[in-house]
Amino acid sequence: MRFALNATQITNLKEYTTLVKDIQSVLDTLIPVELDVQNRAGLRFYNQSQ
Repeated sequence: MRFALNATQITNLKEYTTLVKDIQSVLDTLIPVELDVQNRAGLRFYNQSQ
């Protein structure tokens, strides 16, 4: 199951310091990055970047 994060959720992610690196990796390799992230409100998301 995939969940897409909208722009507001992305800008409110807590302690996700490798966002730009992960995006660049996906663009360079075309291999998705899968991870669990949490926003500042404490909600957790599973995200598969494509």
